[in-house]
Amino acid sequence: MASTVVAAVATATRSNTSSPTPVINKSVVDSQGHPRTSSTGTALQMSAAETTDGRVFATDLNQKYAIHTIVEYTNALVPDMVSISNAPYYWGRMDRYEAEQLLEGRPEGTFLLRDSAQINYLFSISFRRYKRTLHARIEHLNGMFSFDITDKSVFSAPKITDVVANYKDPSKCLFFEPLLSIPMCRGFTFSLQHLCRSTIASHCDYASVADLPLPAQLKKFVREYHYKQPVRVTDQE
Repeated sequence: MASTVVAAVATATRSNTSSPTPVINKSVVDSQGHPRTSSTGTALQMSAAETTDGRVFATDLNQKYAIHTIVEYTNALVPDMVSISNAPYYWGRMDRYEAEQLLEGRPEGTFLLRDSAQINYLFSISFRRYKRTLHARIEHLNGMFSFDITDKSVFSAPKITDVVANYKDPSKCLFFEPLLSIPMCRGFTFSLQHLCRSTIASHCDYASVADLPLPAQLKKFVREYHYKQPVRVTDQE
């Protein structure tokens, strides 16, 4: 009796360790078992790869190359930097923590405009709402500025000062939008260098800065407030 049980267990063990029936990825055949075709009408070329447990999967060899997207950019200076620099609510370089300290305890709708700490953004708004300080980046695309440039229902304008002015009326500001009704005025003036740069940048474009009778270091300084604008997108294999 014992030998019969041992033999039965040994037989079951051998059957469990044998390779299972190979499984082919069904995405390469249709419901009738015929090979699927690619968009060009040719049968999909498959490569079988056996796994450690004996199963076989197929991969499409028609996808020989990965497609890479190449985005070409042009540079543009921020328009009307003079108006931004003259705005009493613009504080220049400041991180979010400094802004939160300045706005702590201020009334609802108090705000300031500052340089963004994020490399892909130029400016951010810090404002008081719901008894706390919130932050919103100003996005840009195709010469327009907005708090959400991809959403056409969100207000956009060619000037940052116009974007700020649009959110100053509490009666028209939705609950999820920045409320910018009380400017937090700075108590200092910008340097003469900054003001000169703002004036120059407001009267020329990025490319024409190269023609100005200025040293290379000053040209770089004038171009500091600029953003990248995509002009062409191509896919390459």
